Amino acid sequence: MDYVEIYKDTIALNCDVQDWKDAIRQVGNLLLNEEYISQDYIDECINNVIVHGPYIVIDPQIAIAHSSPGPSVHTTSISLITTKTDVEFGHEENDPVRIVIMFATTNSKNHLEILQKVVDVFSCPINKRRIIEAIDIEEVLDIFEGANYEKIF
Repeated sequence: MDYVEIYKDTIALNCDVQDWKDAIRQVGNLLLNEEYISQDYIDECINNVIVHGPYIVIDPQIAIAHSSPGPSVHTTSISLITTKTDVEFGHEENDPVRIVIMFATTNSKNHLEILQKVVDVFSCPINKRRIIEAIDIEEVLDIFEGANYEKIF
């Protein structure tokens, strides 16, 4: 397999967000601007939280927005934002959130594999703090590269 890359253009640090929906919109807009997804994908991710609750808050301070593969995904891709302030998603144990990741995949097999790889980045507890405190996008890129994040598309 090749290596997955999270790109400079799909990372934004210290974002000013109004609420969890705004956080998902901002992380999604990074993929939308690159034409990896359509606006529908962002709407699907927000709707998933509305319908199923804050299941995307997978760990304290980390939310991973995603939806099922479909026509709204043009290219398997990942984006990440950090927020200036805590964001409440309504998760009883893992709120507040400071890192929001969005991934979009073109098929179900890749969907599960890419989720596992993102989780691998955070299997080292120091990576969460390093990403939240990062002031340079290169720091985040180095963390993902160091986690041997593999491309599955």
